[in-house]
Amino acid sequence: MIGQICARIVAFFLRKRVVFWGIFLLVLTFLGVGVSKLNINEDLYAIFPQGEEFRKFNEIVQKNKLNKQVVFSIKNQGDEELTFEQLEGLKVDLEKRFSQELSEIEIVKSVDQAALIGFLQKSSIRTLEPKDYARLEEKLKGDSIRKSLKRSADLLHGPNAFFLSSVVAQDPLGLFYEQLKQLNPSSDSGNYSLKDGVVYSRDEQYAFFFGTIEINQKDTKKLAEFSKRIEAFKQEKAKQKGLKFDYFGTFQVAVENAKQVKFDAFLTSMISISGILLLLILYYRSVLAPIYFLFPAFFGILSGAGLVGYLHPEISAISLATSSVLLGIVLDYSFHFFTHLKHLGDVVKTVKEIGSPMLLGSFTTIAALASLLFTNSVVLQNFGLIALCTLSGSVVFTLLFLPVLVKQFRMEIRDKSKPTKGFKLSKPLVRASFLLITLLSLVFLYKSSGMTFDSDMNHLSFHTKELKEKEKFYTGINPNTDKKLFVFSSAPTMEAARIQNDAVYQSLVADKEQYGISELVSLSPYLPSKNSLEKSEANWLNFWKKHSNIEREVQQISPEYGLNSAGFKPFFQWIEKPSVDKQEGIDLLNQLGLNKFVSEEKDLYSYATSITVKKDKQDLVKEELSKIEGVFILDISEMAKSMLNVVKKDFDYLFLFSSLLVFVSLLVIYGRIELTLFAAFPMVLGWIWILGISSMFDIPFNFINIIVATFIFGLGDDFSIFTTDGLIQQSRTGVNSIKSSQSGIILSGISTIIGTGVLIFAKHPAIHSIGAISVVGIGSIMLITLFLQPRIFNFFVLNRAKAGRGPITFFYFIYSILLFLYFFVGSFVLNIFLIFILIPLPIKRIKKQNVLNYLISRLAKSTIYAGFHVKKIGVDAHKLDYKNPSIIIANHSSFLDILVVLMLHPKTVIMVKKWVYNSPVFSPFIRYGGYLFAEEGADGNLDDVRKRIDEGYSIVIFPEGTRSSDGMIKRFHKGAFYLSMEMGIPIQPLLILGTHEVNPKNDFIINQGQILYKPLDRITALENETYGQFCKRATQLMRDGMQNFRKEHATSTFFTRKVMENYLLKGPILEWYIRVKWRMERTNFDFYNQLIGTKKSVVDVGCGYGYLSLFLNYYDPSRRIVGMDYDEDKIAVANNCIKLSDKINFENADIREWEIPAADVYFFNDVIHYLKPEEQIQLLIDVNRKMDNEGIIVIRDGIIELQDRLKNTKLTEILSTKWFKFNKTTNDLTFLSAKQIEQFAHQNGFSFELIEHSTKTSNVLMILKK
Repeated sequence: MIGQICARIVAFFLRKRVVFWGIFLLVLTFLGVGVSKLNINEDLYAIFPQGEEFRKFNEIVQKNKLNKQVVFSIKNQGDEELTFEQLEGLKVDLEKRFSQELSEIEIVKSVDQAALIGFLQKSSIRTLEPKDYARLEEKLKGDSIRKSLKRSADLLHGPNAFFLSSVVAQDPLGLFYEQLKQLNPSSDSGNYSLKDGVVYSRDEQYAFFFGTIEINQKDTKKLAEFSKRIEAFKQEKAKQKGLKFDYFGTFQVAVENAKQVKFDAFLTSMISISGILLLLILYYRSVLAPIYFLFPAFFGILSGAGLVGYLHPEISAISLATSSVLLGIVLDYSFHFFTHLKHLGDVVKTVKEIGSPMLLGSFTTIAALASLLFTNSVVLQNFGLIALCTLSGSVVFTLLFLPVLVKQFRMEIRDKSKPTKGFKLSKPLVRASFLLITLLSLVFLYKSSGMTFDSDMNHLSFHTKELKEKEKFYTGINPNTDKKLFVFSSAPTMEAARIQNDAVYQSLVADKEQYGISELVSLSPYLPSKNSLEKSEANWLNFWKKHSNIEREVQQISPEYGLNSAGFKPFFQWIEKPSVDKQEGIDLLNQLGLNKFVSEEKDLYSYATSITVKKDKQDLVKEELSKIEGVFILDISEMAKSMLNVVKKDFDYLFLFSSLLVFVSLLVIYGRIELTLFAAFPMVLGWIWILGISSMFDIPFNFINIIVATFIFGLGDDFSIFTTDGLIQQSRTGVNSIKSSQSGIILSGISTIIGTGVLIFAKHPAIHSIGAISVVGIGSIMLITLFLQPRIFNFFVLNRAKAGRGPITFFYFIYSILLFLYFFVGSFVLNIFLIFILIPLPIKRIKKQNVLNYLISRLAKSTIYAGFHVKKIGVDAHKLDYKNPSIIIANHSSFLDILVVLMLHPKTVIMVKKWVYNSPVFSPFIRYGGYLFAEEGADGNLDDVRKRIDEGYSIVIFPEGTRSSDGMIKRFHKGAFYLSMEMGIPIQPLLILGTHEVNPKNDFIINQGQILYKPLDRITALENETYGQFCKRATQLMRDGMQNFRKEHATSTFFTRKVMENYLLKGPILEWYIRVKWRMERTNFDFYNQLIGTKKSVVDVGCGYGYLSLFLNYYDPSRRIVGMDYDEDKIAVANNCIKLSDKINFENADIREWEIPAADVYFFNDVIHYLKPEEQIQLLIDVNRKMDNEGIIVIRDGIIELQDRLKNTKLTEILSTKWFKFNKTTNDLTFLSAKQIEQFAHQNGFSFELIEHSTKTSNVLMILKK
């Protein structure tokens, strides 16, 4: 239906070229304007979910000036004055050259060292714990004071006396030197040391200075330009003798990533396009072929970029680069179009054939990819939007625009390759392949649970070796062993935030070595909380109350070492009043550059602590800090991992949602669960293979290559749908069009592997990671759709059609397995009951046999009646007299015949064949139950039969010896009749009808239908009749009885399933059309069948899909039936239906030109009104000439005499021919005149009978008999 609509649009464009070019150029212009609106965003963080957690993370990344800091370095020449001059010169040059890009360039850290030391000394009392006060006690005992003052005197007479004088004045006893070391910022400066205001490396080989970059971290274009200019600046300075200049900033990571993404996208695109072009040229041996094939790709790219330009102008660079994987799907459309065009040779026919599967495949693919729009990641949203726009544009172009362009410019792709014979795998090889695939699938299913998801962002970011070395040198952090953490103490009030910050600091300082902390930068020493100050001051004053004579002791001892105690006044004041100047702490904070760690906003105060820990200790630190209420630990990589895991869960949900959407879409389009499962199964199995192979070869999924999952899912369903459609067409018409689809799939798959596999050559890890997954995925899907899928369809549909059976449907497949499983389990239970319960019972064997045979009969009956979809009908069942045992002979065409005869009465045993008698499932209970072994022959069984008869059992024998393959009664063996005559036992004929249709020979499916049985009158041998003659008489009796039985009960209802199975799994429209027509017409068909009677030749003119002709053939296979229709598609379907004999044939012809064959009966159902009036009468004249003197003409059509109902008839015909195109016509409709037909009948020796068929339309049945 969809293909027909597309074909009509293409036909319209071909007729109206001006309209086509107007629309086409308008579309191109519209898309071109959209492309100009695009703005590419190269922000790596775009892959994160845009939730509240990301908002906080992004705010830290974008606003934190530490992230914007640039570190510059020069080689220290050993001359401090020269080094300082070089630093000054560089500062001036940088400020001049990069005035807009750089700010706050500092070459000297102008920190008042004396003030800093003094403040830290005063602040150190806050770190004192009971153990520290105990240490102070020791320092104030005996000679400890004397030793401390001597050390202070030595310091004041040393080379650093000027600097240390203030330190000694504040603490002459050296009570707080240990605390001072902990508080000294230089001890926690990572890779740096401070000397005379200049920052040096620890070994003083390099001098550093700092600046702040003013460019927005998301503006990679400006960052790239800055990177280029500053690199040029570096090269320029490298020419100066004695100056080795370098720099490092986090902006370099963003720039390198953006640069590599662009380069990789260009490189992989060029390689993939070149590879695909080479493939097309070699395959089609035409230089122009690639141009034709790339038209949909070019339009798809234009459509994707253009529509995205209108819908979402800002697009992620990573999503744009990874969208190159869509090229495989877009080219898939080209492959299918041109391979089918080469096969059909006409663009309109090509569009009609590929329209439905292509639109269905593209819809499910787009649905799967478009589900990414509902994620919170910008990259995934962008990729989903690009896929939606690109694929939609490509499929519209391929179906509506490309055919017109092909016709307009006479694009032809001729197959210059020599025809090759296809190869066919031998059955053993096919079975071995299936076994191997099954085993591999089980292994992959098991391994799939071990699939890993790599959520480490570092693995998705591009770092050159040089950049990694720079990062390690400038930060002093080894990324392999160290971890940088930021701890934020936040609260609504300043005091609460500072209390938290103090708690964090105290916790970390107390166990610094245990936690493996190599760097600790905290604001706590400079911004202490009021609570901690008050508490520490109180403890301090209490301590010195116990040592009130300390001032006197120091004054007495000081002169001994040449010290003037008056210089220790700050120390004595500190003892009495240990206050800290808060403003001084803030000033020092600003001087040290630690103000970046402070965030004070309305109702929210936040203080940051920076720590560097060993990676193996980070969990311990986090666990300890998490105990402090209100503390937030910012671990950028962990946060990224957490957010990616959130997106992964979100993605899993959307993947499930899209899978269900695709499944429902397939179910709606195909209308059958069987075709839906068949089309979806390659995607499911392919996904298992992808996960299993990836797990086995340690190919982890990550946030970027998981996009390939949706791509493979989409391309996989495209492959599967085209394969399914090709197989449906083969099942429908018998034409093997699957080769065209498979050619397209092979070319598309190889081109996709080229297009995505080349991503392995990309250096950017995010893009590189796609390559391996895509190759594994597409390879798996190709193998499944090209090898496994057709053979499964053959097993369930095509091979059965060749054997004269209908396709296996889902319900009957499952239910048949359950029924057989029920029967076999019941048999097993019977054996258990027999062996462990019945046999040990101390009662007579005959009684035990009776119990066992009763249970066997109940098992058989419960199995038959468990098939609720099968109607059971017994006719004249009273003729079965089990009180007087007999030999029951029954026709045999199904396994179910055995269950039917067993369920009728417990006093029944069967003569069974070798496989049943020796079966491990049936053998125990049938042997104990007294069943007879057919292989022993009639003579060998004579005594056993007599014994069974004496015990009151009737013996069931199937005289045909084996099941009939066509349901007809075959030649009887004579054994049953020999036994009858030898023992004087009557024969009880039993007719079984319908079991062959429900479960034919060598089939395991229990189909819908009817099972009927009818016992005939008992017969005995006539006088002087041999048992051979007796056998022949019984055979003919049963054949005649079966013929009459069929006439009575084998109506259209009986054959409904057999007729309908010809149209199953051939498309929902066809199936439901036949279902509706069959329900409307089957009572008429019964009437037609009775009307035909014993006549043997029938012509069905306007037979359509052939369901009437098939019914007549099924009822009586000896009839010679010819069906004819003007619609070649319907005849193709009819000719591919199951026929019970070669006497039925379907022909495609125009009735006006057709040589009408001679026949006894002619049917004209709703066909004559398509002819002109003069052609209608001429047709009847021609028919009259061909038929014999007892022929019948049946005409069903609308008549003009019923004018009030004729308009309804016309409306249905208009809908059928003009709108839905169910019927084809070349003339205007001309309905019949009943009077004219009656006049013709009387003139040509026919009787005339008119029967009205409807109360709403003018359709009537006119029967003309000679």
